[in-house]
Amino acid sequence: MITPNILNSGTISPAFFQDPNIWNWFKDKVFPTSWHYLTDNQRFPSTLRQAPNLLLPDFLDEPIVLTRNADDRIQAFSNVCTHRAAEICTHGSSRDKIVCPYHGRQFSLEGKFLFMPEFEEAQNFPSEADHLFPFSVEVLSPLIFISPEPRYSFSNWIDPLQSLLSWLPLKDFNYTANNSSSYQVDAHWALYVENYLEGFHIPFIHPGLHKILEFGAYEEYLFPYGTLQIGIAKKDENCFDLPVGSEHYGKRIAAFYFWLYPNLMLNFYPWGLSINRINPINPNHTRVEYFQYVWKEALIRSGAGGALDQVEKEDGAIVKSVQRGIQSRYYTGGRFSPRREKGVHHFHCMLENETQPLNT
Repeated sequence: MITPNILNSGTISPAFFQDPNIWNWFKDKVFPTSWHYLTDNQRFPSTLRQAPNLLLPDFLDEPIVLTRNADDRIQAFSNVCTHRAAEICTHGSSRDKIVCPYHGRQFSLEGKFLFMPEFEEAQNFPSEADHLFPFSVEVLSPLIFISPEPRYSFSNWIDPLQSLLSWLPLKDFNYTANNSSSYQVDAHWALYVENYLEGFHIPFIHPGLHKILEFGAYEEYLFPYGTLQIGIAKKDENCFDLPVGSEHYGKRIAAFYFWLYPNLMLNFYPWGLSINRINPINPNHTRVEYFQYVWKEALIRSGAGGALDQVEKEDGAIVKSVQRGIQSRYYTGGRFSPRREKGVHHFHCMLENETQPLNT
C-alpha cells in the first residue's frame, strides 16, 4: 500500500498496469489535461502561418493545427472542421486563412469562423460552436508545449526547470533530425517512467554510464509536478562549465535529468538537450521518442549523454522484463529504497491520487 511516508510505503499495486478502467481513465482524464511537448520553432518556422500536428499518436490521436498570426503569436486549435469533422489543415502553409478542403469552410488564424458557402439560409448560424476549439500553448524557446484542457498552470509545471537552468541559452539549442529517433518498448508507459526516475539501477543495467557517473554522489529533488536527478561526473569525465551564479556551482555535473508529469523527460548534457517523449500505445506497448537539440556539437559524443542509443536499449530490455513480472500472480508489490527511490515513490503517489475517483 502506498503511503506519503516512503519509510513505510509499499509500491503501487500491479493492478494499476493491468486494469482497463485505469488505462481508460488516464487516456480520457489525465493526459488531455496535462502539458505536453509538441514541437519547436524550427519545425514550425516563422515562414509558416499554419501547420498540422498530432498529439500522442496511437493513443490520444488528437489532430492539432498550429497557427502563427501577424504578431508572431503561436496558437493551437482542434484541426477538425466544425462542419463535418474533416481535418482542415493537411500541410504547412503561409496562408492567412485556414480553409477546409472538404466543403470550403474558412477560419481565421485565431480559430474564428469566417465563411461557409451555401449556408445563406441556415438559421441561428454561425454560433460559438462553429469556431475551432482552442488549446493552451506555451513557448519556451525553442520548445512549443500544448495542453487541450490544462488542470494546472504551465508556470507551476515548468518553473523548477526554468529557475535551476536559467543560465542555459535555450534559444541557441538547435534541433537535429539525424540524431532524433523513436523506439518501441514492450511495456506499460508508467513502467518506463518509473525506471527513469531512479539511478539505483545504473550499476546493474548501465555499465558504460556507471563508468562515467559517481554513483554515491547521485542527487534527487522532488517538485509538485516532477523531479530532478543530477548525475555527478567522475574525475576527467565531461561535465558542465557552470556559471558562478548557478545553484550547483562547483560540482562536476554530467547531466541534469528532469522529469515532468506525466510523460516527459528533458535531459541536459554539456552538449545540449535530449527530450524523451513517452507515448503510450496500449497497456503492453509504449513508443519512446527522442528529440535532440545541440548546443555544443564538439561535445556530443562524450560524457553521460554520449551513448544514448546503448542506454535506451538497456532500459528497454529491463523494462520489458518488469512488464512480464508484474503479470505474475505471485507479485503483489514491493517496497521503496528510501535513499534511492524517492522519485519512484513520488510518481507512484501521483498515480495513486489520480485513480482515487475510481475508488469512490
